[in-house]
Order: sequence, then structure tokens, then C-alpha cells
Amino acid sequence: MNQRNEHVLSSISYLSFFFAPIILPLIVGIVAKGETSSHSFKALLNHILTVVCFYLGILALVGSGPLLQDSGWLFFLVIVIAIILLALTVYLY
Repeated sequence: MNQRNEHVLSSISYLSFFFAPIILPLIVGIVAKGETSSHSFKALLNHILTVVCFYLGILALVGSGPLLQDSGWLFFLVIVIAIILLALTVYLY
């Protein structure tokens, strides 16, 4: 496989977030060799981290509601954690 094809496969692995975020980087990582395989597994990790941070941030926002009546500092802490997680999601995306 020539250099240009390797770059295209690596790019597709990162851009697959829009149409096949888990399947495509996994397949490319298994089939490809060398640097392309490395890039595809990095893309897979990036996709997984983005989704996990997003859902943890949303869960923190939803779970912060009952904390509002109990204690103000814990509510503030959970809101800050949610904002950090959602900002990390935007950064990774």
C-alpha cells in the first residue's frame, strides 16, 4: 500500500465518527499495518472517550438536580465536573 492510501485510511478512521465510530477504526486497525493501524486505534480510543465523557457529563447534570436541595457545595462541585466533562467532549470531538 502506498503512502497516500495510508494517509487516506488514517483520515477516514478519524472522520468515521460521523458514520461508523466504532466499527470502521476497529476494522482498519485489524486489517492495516504499521502507522495506519496505530492511527486507527487512536481514532477508536478518541471516539470512545468522546462518547463516555458526553454521557458522564449529561449524567452529572441530570444527577445534580436532587443535590440542589441537600447541599449547595456538592451541587456546585457536580456542576463544575459536568462542565469540565462536556468541555472535554467538545475538545475531543
